[in-house]
Amino acid sequence: MQEFQRLLPEFEQLNTQVWGVSVDMAPTQRAFAEHCGVNFKMVSGFPTHDGAKALGAFNEERSVTFRKSFIIDKQGVLRHIIDEPREMERHANESLEIVRGIEGKT
Repeated sequence: MQEFQRLLPEFEQLNTQVWGVSVDMAPTQRAFAEHCGVNFKMVSGFPTHDGAKALGAFNEERSVTFRKSFIIDKQGVLRHIIDEPREMERHANESLEIVRGIEGKT
């Protein structure tokens, strides 16, 4: 998440929003975001987790979300999923490159 925060100005230059999503309640997410120093939107899936379930990002057995990044274009089309739970910095950098590629095509 901190790498997304570091790259946030570049995402914003490309008119792109960054959101964090987890199964935690909003107050817990807020505290986590403050602890990590991130100031982009945090979305809670508590208590139903429907959003994470719809995206295939919910682990029923552990009641947690998988660490995935989703690139959704301005028309609401899912363009790419990054699914590498151990390399979160990769998510931010790869996401930015994909957004740059999408923006370059429009």
